[in-house]
Order: sequence, then structure tokens, then C-alpha cells
Amino acid sequence: MDINFTPILVTPVVPYEGGIRFLHRENQIDIGHNMTDKVWKILSLCNGYTNVSSIIKSSGLSKDDVMEILVELEDMELVVDSRHQFMHFHRISNYPSAINSDLTQDEVEAYTKSKRLPVKSGKVIQFDCDTSSTLFSIRKNRRSCRSFSERKMTVSQIGSICHFAYSIPDHSVPSGGALYPLRIYVLIESPQDGLEPGYYEYDAEQNRLI
Repeated sequence: MDINFTPILVTPVVPYEGGIRFLHRENQIDIGHNMTDKVWKILSLCNGYTNVSSIIKSSGLSKDDVMEILVELEDMELVVDSRHQFMHFHRISNYPSAINSDLTQDEVEAYTKSKRLPVKSGKVIQFDCDTSSTLFSIRKNRRSCRSFSERKMTVSQIGSICHFAYSIPDHSVPSGGALYPLRIYVLIESPQDGLEPGYYEYDAEQNRLI
């Protein structure tokens, strides 16, 4: 691996049973507790700006450990070189259509009306959405930003972001035409107002986090 490789994490990651779980697009990848501390140190520096050389200095880990872990993470497509991130985007967005183009209209309608996949089991947190709120206006005019506030968010605010960004009236999945079902997860890294750290699944049909 090039010492100037500048990794950026492209897969959601959460603590899991003393170890680490990557929520990969195809499956879940778990790393045992014996490697947790080293991997977390490295992941915290995979911000798309810090290269391998700087990660070695900042993490306090040996060059061999950092290189070995980053090579494994890159091979599993959990991190990519931010200088070539566009290539990763094109690769993962180039999958064939979920609906064959030769399906009849009746077959498409039958598919869209088929039984939806169940959400994960757990504590249900119901929320209401306010389309007249300031938050809704902010979402409409949002711009990407890397300057983050330490102020805690409420369940209603987090839920409203999910609703405004991913739900579509009369559809039970958050995608145009309900043809490409997605699983939307909310990753909470620090305690919020009414939500503990962890990952939650957004149920677009019932407007709730689980």
C-alpha cells in the first residue's frame, strides 16, 4: 500500500458485542474484540484527508499494524482512497436493475404490492413529522458541511430528517417508484435527547426508528 494512500470510510460501522460490525451493502462484517482498539484508532483517522504516514504517527500504532489493517479494510471495500473515491461510487452504483425491463405492467404492480420485508425487532420509538418546521426548511436548502455542532438532537428532529429525506407518500420503501427498496439506518455516535448511541433502522412506512 502506498504511504500516501488517503483512506476514507465508506461503510457504516457500529460497536457490536465488544467488537466492531461493518454494515456492508452485501453483508455484515464483524471484527473480534481482540482487534477492536487498533481498528477504532485507525478508523477514527480515515477521514479522507489523513494519509497512511500521518495515521501511523497519530495513532501510535506500528507501521506494520496500520498497513496490515488498512490493506484488509481496502480489500473488503470498507475504506477507499479518497483521491479515487469517484471510482468506488461508479463501481457500487453500476449494478443491474432490480426489475427486469421485460416485465409486464401487471407483473410490476404485483411486485410493488408484494409483502414488504420486516424491520428488525426491538424497542419501537414512534415520532411525528412537522412539514412546517424550521428543520424542513433547512433540509430543502441544505449544503454539505464538515463543521458539526455538539448540541444534542431530539428524536423528533432525527425522525423528521429521515421522513423528509427518504419517505415517499403512498410507498412503503424510500425510493422513487418503490422499485428499489433500501434499508435506511441511523447511526448515533453519542447520546442524544431520547436516543442512546447505536444503530437504528428507519421504518419508512410507519415513521419510526427501531
